[in-house]
Amino acid sequence: MRSARKVTVSPRATIREVLETIDQAAMQIALVVEEDRLVGTITDGDLRRAFLRGKSLDDFIDDIYNVSPVKGYLSQPKEDLLQMALAAGVKQVPMVDDQGLLVGVEVIDEYLRISEKPNTVVVM
Repeated sequence: MRSARKVTVSPRATIREVLETIDQAAMQIALVVEEDRLVGTITDGDLRRAFLRGKSLDDFIDDIYNVSPVKGYLSQPKEDLLQMALAAGVKQVPMVDDQGLLVGVEVIDEYLRISEKPNTVVVM
């Protein structure tokens, strides 16, 4: 699990601030957090759609971010988390504890990587 600190923004952030956060974190998502609680997510796709609707870089994200995002719980088995993410079509899942406090971000692509084995193979 990755730290969520670099991908968090305030619900009162501007589109410019979110773009900078997404660019610096290189994760295609920003987590909207208030008082350490996950209140939503905003992706680069959400921002593109906002621009198509006429939003500017200095507009606030209050009507852009997803207020009911896919999220995982620390107590949730990894297999369930993977199935939930694949079914929802998301690549990053914010993780919260039982009190709803943000604790990190799981990157689903890391679950799907095939690990290399140190086996030597000889083909004749």
